[in-house]
Amino acid sequence: MGRSDGNLGLLVLKVICVSFCLFSVLLLTPAFRSAGPNSHLRDLISILNAAIFAVGFYGIQRKARLTWQLGWFAGGFLLIEWLVVCLASSLRVSHGWIGPAVLVLAGFGVGLYWGYWWKRQKSYFIPD
Repeated sequence: MGRSDGNLGLLVLKVICVSFCLFSVLLLTPAFRSAGPNSHLRDLISILNAAIFAVGFYGIQRKARLTWQLGWFAGGFLLIEWLVVCLASSLRVSHGWIGPAVLVLAGFGVGLYWGYWWKRQKSYFIPD
């Protein structure tokens, strides 16, 4: 049932890409919107996330060379999105900044680990 190249990490990443793409599309449906006012920026971000995850899945499946370079863009975009959400939540919380600061540090930690892991995947997309 495994792939012939034996790269379980990229198989997991493909499953994550499909799941997050579907989740981003579901966020655009009225049933999954928050009770607050409709935000066109939130809709645009959901569309961008769906596109990033769909292209990521397709590129990993096809072993496209460009996928490795675009992976850095996707990782950076998603990290910036995470940081904006964390910092925006700190503006709404009046009783402390420690929680959002921990989330920002955790985001940087995950981003650093992901960058280290993604760098090691170069041979999958660009054979030597």
